[in-house]
Amino acid sequence: MASPPPRIVDPENVGALINRIMVRHQLKPQDIRRKDRAQVVHGRGEFLCNFCINSWESFYSWIQVDLIEQRIQYRWKMKCKHCCVNPRHIGVEPTFDLEETEKLIEKAIYHYKGERFPKGSGYRGSRIPHPNVLCEKCLWGQTQCWLAIQR
Repeated sequence: MASPPPRIVDPENVGALINRIMVRHQLKPQDIRRKDRAQVVHGRGEFLCNFCINSWESFYSWIQVDLIEQRIQYRWKMKCKHCCVNPRHIGVEPTFDLEETEKLIEKAIYHYKGERFPKGSGYRGSRIPHPNVLCEKCLWGQTQCWLAIQR
């Protein structure tokens, strides 16, 4: 049986990975314009409810990458569709496998440089938008985060 993909244990502690990818792009933290340091990108994230056993994926899982401090600055939460009525359920943050994390960092760097992220091995699976009332990035139902994607 194949082992599961490696997980990033501490999602904010990805400095070495961000540094390695920035070096490939010939960028250093001191080269980054302060006003453009934070890049918001999305990818395939996995969620695990902390109230029930429900787990789910969303291609519209959003993070903010700080290219100067070389860390994930923020991860937008989603609520479980089964537990969302519980007032104590404030949502759960996405986790990403190592390959997806690398892709998100690459996207952030391409976005910083004003370039399009090259299409490659596409994500296979549903890209159906999630119910926006369950998504923090959608402002819990006030907007649709998948419409904010720059094409």
